[in-house]
Amino acid sequence: MSFEHGLLVLDDSKTGKSIRPLGAAAIVLLRGITRKPGSDFVFPAERGDGHFQGTKGVWTKVVAKAELPGVTPHTLRHTMGSTAVSYGEGLPLTGAILGHANARSTAIYAHVQHDPSRRAANRISGKIAEALAGKNEASAQSGQSDGHEHRIAESEVA
Repeated sequence: MSFEHGLLVLDDSKTGKSIRPLGAAAIVLLRGITRKPGSDFVFPAERGDGHFQGTKGVWTKVVAKAELPGVTPHTLRHTMGSTAVSYGEGLPLTGAILGHANARSTAIYAHVQHDPSRRAANRISGKIAEALAGKNEASAQSGQSDGHEHRIAESEVA
């Protein structure tokens, strides 16, 4: 873990050594954990050297306390990926956050929410509607018309 650089270093991930970025909120949370003197791990083993490996038992308690039945570590990963995509982050960047080796692995999150494309379509059509409305206003003030009505129903852009 490199708090200074905001990175999580995984020496033994599914794809080998992996370095993942951590958001500021995660760093604040992790810095708040009491560290075991002499250990390089944020979550050290309860006995002996190494890191904590009893996540299954702890996970059940965490999910129960948080009142999140059915949530798994993969659910958290999926939420991170789908949220990134839904807020407009590109697949390569989302894949880098998740540690995907190729973009195809990340593409599964693109179908989860079509909100980014819908929001983009609304922004673009809104700009076009504004431009057309401005053109119509200018034409009306000059008494000229281009011969086309440019009206867009609210229901068409909502």
